[in-house]
Amino acid sequence: MRTWTIDLSRSRVCLEEAVRLAQAGYTVRIVEDSRVVARLVLATSPPVSARAPGLARGQIRLPEDDSSPAELEQP
Repeated sequence: MRTWTIDLSRSRVCLEEAVRLAQAGYTVRIVEDSRVVARLVLATSPPVSARAPGLARGQIRLPEDDSSPAELEQP
């Protein structure tokens, strides 16, 4: 893991550079009095899976008494 450390007093001046470093994969640590107070990392979004309604139509059977788990019909 690549890290870059910046003092809180300079963070406003170097924010643009810190964001570029985070985009490049660095973890930017912001410190105050030698203590880490924040970390700047690349934001990633969870993968979005395409879902289409009706893909399991006719494959799930619910029991009549509804007291046992649903069964999935194997193809």
